[in-house]
Amino acid sequence: MTTFSWNCHGLGTPWALQFLKDQLIQKKPSILFLSETLCRKDKMENVRKGIRFEGAFAVDCQGQGGGITMLWKNKEEVTIQSYGINHIDAKVDIQGWPSFRLTGIYGTNKWVEIHLDRAIATSSWMHLFKDARLINLEASTSDHSPILLVPMAVDGLPRVRKQKFENAWLREPVCRRVWAGFSVQIKNEPWLPSTDNPYVLTESDVISGQTVSTLMVTNERRWDEDLIKDVFLERDANLILAIPLADNNVDGWYWRKDKYGHY
Repeated sequence: MTTFSWNCHGLGTPWALQFLKDQLIQKKPSILFLSETLCRKDKMENVRKGIRFEGAFAVDCQGQGGGITMLWKNKEEVTIQSYGINHIDAKVDIQGWPSFRLTGIYGTNKWVEIHLDRAIATSSWMHLFKDARLINLEASTSDHSPILLVPMAVDGLPRVRKQKFENAWLREPVCRRVWAGFSVQIKNEPWLPSTDNPYVLTESDVISGQTVSTLMVTNERRWDEDLIKDVFLERDANLILAIPLADNNVDGWYWRKDKYGHY
């Protein structure tokens, strides 16, 4: 019982549809939530037939944007509860699993957009699915990564019994953009220019609770190279010194998968 969610940025192209079909073969999801389809209901009905899913509910695109669809493998397993131009809420009843609510959301404001490739679960849901994994898939024909939600039941035990929860993100798509560094914490914030791990690995009391601005030469727009090399692991030091500093006093957020979002 896996759920696949993807902001496909248009499902009208042959390569986007082929990518979706490839994911269905590889991941075998029971439920799909597709956002920014840029399609109307009749097109999504053709998609449903093409992928051999029994159930589907689509909300038309608005002009040249939007469009969301939820599709499910077996018709009787999903019941739509409510919907709007930005969401579809459903009740999921799959044999052998506890019932739960699933809401797919497509955001149009900045806060929602930078959290687009994520999932939020209630504590009661995590209690039922403590072995669940949320995987951020890398390959995509869109600017956004698909996500795959896998319940991961323990073999040999009823699927509603005690399990282990792990939220396994494979990539961090949102990073801090450092300009002045006053609002960015050295530790526990993703600000290094690394696709593998944008967090500082160095453990030191010197940097605990400090902001990135303390790593810069006072009143100058440059890094304190001697300090950085003395305090940080070589990997962290090299990444920090690779970040150019510009004449801007406002730190921000950086969408790593946006083609214009360079460090």
